[in-house]
Amino acid sequence: MGEKLRALVLMIKPKTVLFVMTFVCIGVIGVTYFHSDTAVPLRTAVGYIVVPLQSGVNNIGGLGQAFLQKQMDLQDARDTIAEQEQEIEALKSQIEQYQEENAEVKQLRKLFELSQTYQEYGTVGATVVASDTSKWFSRFTIDKGSDDGLAEGMNVIADGGLVGILTQVSGNFSVVTSIIDNSSNISAMSRERNALCVVSGDLELMQEGRIRMSYADVDSGIKEDSIIVTSNISDLYLPGILIGYAKDVTVDANQLTLSGYIEPKVDFSSLKDVLVILTTKQNGEVSK
Repeated sequence: MGEKLRALVLMIKPKTVLFVMTFVCIGVIGVTYFHSDTAVPLRTAVGYIVVPLQSGVNNIGGLGQAFLQKQMDLQDARDTIAEQEQEIEALKSQIEQYQEENAEVKQLRKLFELSQTYQEYGTVGATVVASDTSKWFSRFTIDKGSDDGLAEGMNVIADGGLVGILTQVSGNFSVVTSIIDNSSNISAMSRERNALCVVSGDLELMQEGRIRMSYADVDSGIKEDSIIVTSNISDLYLPGILIGYAKDVTVDANQLTLSGYIEPKVDFSSLKDVLVILTTKQNGEVSK
């Protein structure tokens, strides 16, 4: 019923209603003038006709006005919702930007704290600009080079642990080979007892977040969650840099050695900023 009434309101034009009312009024005036004796009955008859018609037209007009007002209010509500949605999107962008900046500040703070650990050697901060693989940072490029005092053989750290070593250095960039690369073999030891072992990179194992540990003495005391660091006898790495934590340590078939896995301290799936220690193990001096 409501839809039919709206349709009727839209179909009736104000000019048509005015024309009909004018025609009726002129007719009543003419009859009254020329036939005054019939004016009273005619006025009565017209009252029965015109008054309800006028009332109906007023009701229709009122409904039409209410309908139009409702449409205007609805459009205002839509405009308000659209403005609020734009404000929400703007707030989301600001929150995302804040989160990114906050994460960057936290990362830089971690690097600063880490640099204090090696302040006796000196460090240079660098940003990762390219990687040889899409998932794991086994070999990657940083935005600092010999112009910044870097040289091949310098150790690279991040997130409180060992990342790798500089294997290629140019004027304004360097290539890092990380400890998870298949070519990597590190002379390592347990922090608790200085028990020696070898840590080897393994990209296939990194699918499980691990690399290999081997050649530990059966009496070394290396066990689950032992802290593994670079050893004093390594010819490539400075001593005592955290590599990771021993996992699933087992006795080898020869009953003389232990093998297992290392869970690296560094997250090699999302490297962004690193520190390069300005000392090589070969010369033990800060590079000039």
